[in-house]
This record gives sequence, C-alpha cells and structure tokens, in this order.
Amino acid sequence: MKKKLLFVIRDMSINGATKSLINLLSLLDPNKVDVDLFLFSHRGVLLDQIPSYVNLLPEDKELSESELPVKKLISLRKWTKALQKAFCAILFRINKNWSAYLRLWRRVSILDKNYDIAIGYTEGVSSLFVIHKVRARYKWGWVHTALISADTGLRYHRGVYQKLDAAICVSTGCYDEFVKAFPECKEKATVFENILPVKQIIELANQPLDDQVYFNKQGVKILTVARLDPAKGIDRAVNVCEKLIKNGYNIYWYVVGEGKQRAEIETLINKKGLQKRFILLGNKPNPYPYIKKADIVVMPSRYEGKSIAISEAKILCRPIITTDYSTAHEQINNGVDGLIVPNNEEGLFKGIKLLLDDPNKKVQLVNKLNSQAAKNDNAVENFYRMIDKFIIGVGKEKR
Repeated sequence: MKKKLLFVIRDMSINGATKSLINLLSLLDPNKVDVDLFLFSHRGVLLDQIPSYVNLLPEDKELSESELPVKKLISLRKWTKALQKAFCAILFRINKNWSAYLRLWRRVSILDKNYDIAIGYTEGVSSLFVIHKVRARYKWGWVHTALISADTGLRYHRGVYQKLDAAICVSTGCYDEFVKAFPECKEKATVFENILPVKQIIELANQPLDDQVYFNKQGVKILTVARLDPAKGIDRAVNVCEKLIKNGYNIYWYVVGEGKQRAEIETLINKKGLQKRFILLGNKPNPYPYIKKADIVVMPSRYEGKSIAISEAKILCRPIITTDYSTAHEQINNGVDGLIVPNNEEGLFKGIKLLLDDPNKKVQLVNKLNSQAAKNDNAVENFYRMIDKFIIGVGKEKR
C-alpha cells in the first residue's frame, strides 16, 4: 500500500535545502508513494522543476501574505499584518523565538488531508508548521544545518524537535551536533545524506552557459556556488580575491547565488575596485556548466550542514577548496580529492595560492575525482526502508 507523504518548505528559491528536496522528489517512485508538497508561497525559480507526479497544494492566502516583506505589506495597505510581521521579526531577532510565527498563523487553516508522514524539510518554521497545521500519523523534521555552529537559538529548536517524531540529519556532523544540542532527542535522530541525480547533473553540465560574456575571461576562473549570506563567507572571498590580485595572480572570481547580503557584498566589491574581477552572477537554475568550466571551486563557508555544491563539484571533477567547518571531512579527503584549509581568510588565500602555483596538484585532484565514480546506489531504497522501519518499528505504539 502506498504511503501518503507531505513535504513542507517555504518556497522554491534556490538554496541547498530546496535543491536537496527537488533531487529527492525526482528520484521517488510514484507507484510507491503519494506525495503532496505544500509551499508557504508559490515563488522561486525552481518551481518548474517540481516533478509532475507531485501534487502541489494550493497556497494559503494568509500564510502567503505573511511571507511578504513588511514594506510590501504596507504598500498593499495590509496594516495589521505589517505590524504583526514587524513584531514577529523583532521578537525573533532578539531571542530566536520560533513561536512568534504562530502569531502570524492564527488565521492559517489546518491542511484538510491526513498523511502517513509529514516532513518539515527545513529547520524552524517549516517543521513548526508541520507540528501545528498538519494532520499526520508521524511528523519529521529535516536537519540541514550544524545547529551549534550556526548558533540558531537552540532553546526554541528544542521545543520543535521535542514535538517531532524524527529528526533526519543530512550528515554525520549534523547528527553529532544535533545529539550534543538535544541529547534527550537522540533516539529520534538518524542520518540520511542528500541524494544527487548524478546522470542528470552530468547531462546538464554540457549545456551552454547563459552568461558566456562574463565567464569567458582570460585568467583563472574561481567559482563559488552559494547564497549570499554571512554563513557562506562571500564577504571574506572578496577580501581573498583582492589579496590574490595584489600578489600578481590573474584571477576572476564568480559567485552563482543570490541572497540577503547582496547589497553588502556589492558595496564591498565597489570599495575594493573589484567590479571586473569579483562577479556576482545571481541565481542560475542550471549552475552545472559554470562548475564544469571553473578552474577551481571554492567554498569559503563559516559553517555548513553538508555542502551540495561540493558534492556537485566532485561529480564534475573540479579542483575543490573548502574551509574546515565541522562536516568538511565527510566530503573531502584533504590533499587527495580536494583541499581543506583553515576556516579564515588566510587559510583560503594560502589554499588557492597553492593550486595557482602548482598546476600538477590540480591535475592530481582532478585525476582522483575522475577515478571515484559518483553514484547513488540504494539511496532511494534506503529512504523507503527508513519510512517502513519507522512506521512498523519505532512508531508502532502510535498505531
């Protein structure tokens, strides 16, 4: 009998969690599961990548409006909602109180369907929504972030995970930090790594660039694929780029991604006079041609749960440099199939300089990646087993 699953996420904007969800949904078998998807707002460039078998539920008007920025709500003369949203933002900023969102959701309807398993696919509000606005036998929350490193308000995350039936961590590092933060929830936690559609990535990488004019520079092309957010360290990438150029290296650093830090990053780029050297390309629904044509892929993150961009770069056999955050060693064998450098600007500078000065090292890294056939053997079957095991075993008392 097919299981009825619900996935909940805020929207289809490009980020690691959304791409992870699209990848998982694209590989599930509609003969084995019925899948509904609920979005807080029907927006984002990945909307058209939702598989056709997935039932995209209608927007809830109240919830969709609550996702709008305060300025937009004011322009629409939604005065009460604008005040509620402003209050919620202030309260959350002060003490990371997820329950502040419940004030915005007072008029949001409970979904009128019943599910075997409902999954909040990101930390925080999507899991909070599953707890309060969904009917399901079992409720899961996905954990994409190393929660302690991210400093995301553990007290309020605890209240969410205590009410969920399972916490699905995308890496061992995420699992370790989750258990350290919430030891009372250890029995709920398990590891299920992000699934990547290897064949599809390789095929998409062969498509033409849509920004050839920007990416066709005579120099070393460094690429970062990440949202513009303090966690991703794009600000320090700008500083490292400046230092490399001052040391005589002919490089161009490109960033595929968008985010709340764009204005700040643009100001920093302009201040340093790097407009022609550090180039923000924005979101790309297909980033793979950029990865394939990059000379070096760099992840300057301050912390990560598990980097999908690194996994993608490994599939496309590009030289990778990443900072030494808690889960980096799960993806990179330092010095063998990539470089892990100290988690600071000097570490990034020295790592990139090493590959620029030693082309043979780049060749060694690429050759090693070429010898490692990326695959997802049994990954989807493991997901089905996780569902069955949970329903039959761990959740038996809830039958």
